[in-house]
Amino acid sequence: MTFALFGEGKFGEFQFGAGVLTRPRFALEIDWDNDGFFDGRNDGLLLNSLKWERGKRYIISSNGGGFEEEMTGSIIGTVLDLDGWYDPFTNPNIGSGRNFRLWVRTPSDQVFDLMAGTIGEPVIENGRGTPRVQLSGEDGWGLLRDQRNRVSVAFQQDIYGDDAMNLLLDKIGWPRAWGRDLAQGVDQHPFWWADDKSAAQALFDLAFSEMGKIWIAGDGSLTFRNRHLVDTSIFTITDDDVYLGSLKVLEPWDVVRNSVRVTATIPTLQEGIILWQSLEAIRLTAGESYEKFVDFTYNGSSVAVESLIAPVAGFDYIANTNADGTGVNITAAISIGIDLFSTNGKMTVRNNGSQAGYVLVPLTIRGNAMSSQQTTSELESEVSMQRYGTRSLDLAYPWIHNENIARYIARRLRDRLSTPGKYLSFAMKANPDKQFAMDLGKQVDVDIVSKGISGTFRVYFVRGQWTDPAGLNTNTDVILEPVEDRGDVWTVPDTVPMVVA
Repeated sequence: MTFALFGEGKFGEFQFGAGVLTRPRFALEIDWDNDGFFDGRNDGLLLNSLKWERGKRYIISSNGGGFEEEMTGSIIGTVLDLDGWYDPFTNPNIGSGRNFRLWVRTPSDQVFDLMAGTIGEPVIENGRGTPRVQLSGEDGWGLLRDQRNRVSVAFQQDIYGDDAMNLLLDKIGWPRAWGRDLAQGVDQHPFWWADDKSAAQALFDLAFSEMGKIWIAGDGSLTFRNRHLVDTSIFTITDDDVYLGSLKVLEPWDVVRNSVRVTATIPTLQEGIILWQSLEAIRLTAGESYEKFVDFTYNGSSVAVESLIAPVAGFDYIANTNADGTGVNITAAISIGIDLFSTNGKMTVRNNGSQAGYVLVPLTIRGNAMSSQQTTSELESEVSMQRYGTRSLDLAYPWIHNENIARYIARRLRDRLSTPGKYLSFAMKANPDKQFAMDLGKQVDVDIVSKGISGTFRVYFVRGQWTDPAGLNTNTDVILEPVEDRGDVWTVPDTVPMVVA
């Protein structure tokens, strides 16, 4: 059995042997025994191939229907299995769903987190020669997109986006080991809820509704920054850092949007309205209970419910021993309870009496719920449309609740996107302290003199791949977006939700 225990087993402090580091050393830690801890074993020492990628390819979705969502990050590598340690028939710890973290120590003794998430089922390759096992995994977006983690969060009032995000992460049991790094939201939502959707979609809806950014960092932490983010560049990318033949600038039609429509959903609280009525009588024997999930609607549309009004006997429901309403009135023996979620609830009807009977039509549920109407703000740049043609962007995220905010977002996006900013894609030369520091969301200055490119940019895609079985060299590809020029707008730190013009 092969182990990689460094020094006294304190894996985070290891120097990979005596002497001076002359190349990057990778650590792939996997919690094989699933106890919530990494025990110092480094599966990275057995790797002979490795590739990982995270982020997204574009800022705007290809159909112009909103912002591009970050993809689920992936890692794939091959380890040598000389002693059969990865055989699930002989090692009961081998299996899927184990947490992992990938990081690297550079020759200058800098440590960079590259990815964290969960490993899939190891695949044994039974070809000729040295036995190998393929390891693959994904970052936290896999958990957030898992349909088993469709979430419903009850109706909330006067809540900021980061607080709502925390409720979502708590709901699905976001691992403490991955962490969360959520800046304060800038728009207070008068109402918010989640209605049986993936946690990922609910998070994107919240972030994009206030034009914020959301990503998973190299250490696994879910990261959110509001639209007033002001950051500091970590270093400057020059000609010496880039394979110039790999440098690409996205074409204008990929990034230009000169007709911007932003839809605001204006909520109104409707009090004491009918949310649901039964379509048929419910028969109950003595002592019997009946459960049913009911969907709440108003004017034919699904609505989120702030609160329910307890059904009133003799007004909201009547029960008799016969289905036609004749016989003995047993209404007093019937109890009705409702567990409220957001747009639906679980109704429990119980016959507490000694006679069988029917709860007659219509059994009615009333309460206070949200109705809404939509209003769209549209702004265009005629100059840009004449030059590039009409390129539209339509935002209709559910938590844009204010028409003024919608117009502000439309104006800001039109001004930013009507002229083509330089979105850069390139491969980095082998410089471990720079290439491995290029994590998602990091800001860098770019000064590539030979191509006339100068400015401040932010990373939104990164991919690494070994070029040799020992990991002596790694190809690193990145895509950067230009950081918005704030012009004459003074922005306070991003932890305070305000902008002063």
